[in-house]
Amino acid sequence: MLPSDFFQFGVNTEEKVTLPSLFFLYHIFLVLFPMNTSKALKFLIIWFQLVLVIPHRIFDFISPIYDLIIKGSTPSELITFLNLQGNEKVLEIGTGTGRTVQKISSLCKQLYLLDPSQLMLNKARKKIPCANFSLGYAENLPYPNDFFQRVFAIDSFHHWNNHRSAAAEVYRVLSFDGTFILFEFDPKSRFGHFIRSMEIFFRMGSKFFTPEELRVLLKKESFMVTHQQYIDHMTYATIAQKSK
Repeated sequence: MLPSDFFQFGVNTEEKVTLPSLFFLYHIFLVLFPMNTSKALKFLIIWFQLVLVIPHRIFDFISPIYDLIIKGSTPSELITFLNLQGNEKVLEIGTGTGRTVQKISSLCKQLYLLDPSQLMLNKARKKIPCANFSLGYAENLPYPNDFFQRVFAIDSFHHWNNHRSAAAEVYRVLSFDGTFILFEFDPKSRFGHFIRSMEIFFRMGSKFFTPEELRVLLKKESFMVTHQQYIDHMTYATIAQKSK
């Protein structure tokens, strides 16, 4: 018999994976990687065992297949929100394989890309060789004060370790009137709940915020939240400015 806490993982222990979410994940996996049931189950078990051992290196582990399972391009809404004039220094935090920023490199003066996974950065470097790359974390940004006019993060904020500390770091490196843009999954949406359950299942330590919770967090770090809107049925955008 399974222990009562078998499906409870991650840093945020109030989060639980539901059995329907696990069942759905298993069938999604079969669709993505056609194989017989026993092989698929064995593969998932091996993957889960590896993630138990190296939970903080999950993106190194999945980097070879990341672009195959996570499709993406530069969202048109992001280009609109960035409102680039061509003379800005722009930073993306959690760039991953660079799947969403290829169009932006030609719209700004300098593009900086930061990620904690060297293997993911290696893939991004091949796509955007003209960008400036840094290995690091949002909680300790390797840039001087008031350096960027724009900072953004696409579906990565929930992976950050200390959200208030990281938000304070973003505030530090932004210039006066600089803009911070976040695209995040709403954990209260149906698919957002599934994403959250899946990341808890793989012990990724993610912490998701509703639009209201994110607005409160940013205000605590002196940001002025100027706009929030849904991009699709599960993703919302938050635009905030450095106000002093």
